[in-house]
Amino acid sequence: MSIKAKTKGFIKIKGINLTSYATLKGTSKSNLHQKIIKDKIYLKDLVELCSEYNCRVSIIDNRTDKELVSYNEYDINPAMDPADKEQQ
Repeated sequence: MSIKAKTKGFIKIKGINLTSYATLKGTSKSNLHQKIIKDKIYLKDLVELCSEYNCRVSIIDNRTDKELVSYNEYDINPAMDPADKEQQ
C-alpha cells in the first residue's frame, strides 16, 4: 500500500475534516489534498498530522517487532517537551 493510500486511510479512520485541518495549518484544503494525492507528504507533515489527532509516527524493526524510533509533537517543537524541562 502506498503512502498516499495509508495517509488517506488514517484520515478516514480518525474522521479528520481536511478543511478544518487545512485551516489549522494555515493552508487551503486544495493544497493539502494535492500534497496527499501527489505523495508529497514528508515525515514532518505526517508527524504534525498525527500529533494533532493524538497519534505518533513510529519506525518498527520488522524482525523483532520492536519500536526503534517514535516521532511526536515534541520533535516538531522541542521547547514543549516536558522531559527536557525536567532535565534543566
